[in-house]
Amino acid sequence: KKDAKLNKKLQDFYPQSLGSMLIVNTPPIFDSVWSMFRPFFPRRMVEKVNVVNPKKRPKDMLHFAKFVSEEEVPEMYGGKLTTWPPGRKS
Repeated sequence: KKDAKLNKKLQDFYPQSLGSMLIVNTPPIFDSVWSMFRPFFPRRMVEKVNVVNPKKRPKDMLHFAKFVSEEEVPEMYGGKLTTWPPGRKS
């Protein structure tokens, strides 16, 4: 119980500066490892982490759409950008 109070105080006085994190196209083992270790991280941190794989799960593109337009996401990540790196002439 004391650990919970201390953890709460630390989070209140030293808030995490991370707004959000997108982890894209992870290997299959990552989902298992993340599921196993997620309970050990603070809830506030876990809520900020989004593991997305738009090529395997097209609905994951909705997570991208919150931050980047589909036209700016390279095809290799499930978007519509055909030239990579940006600005390269085809």
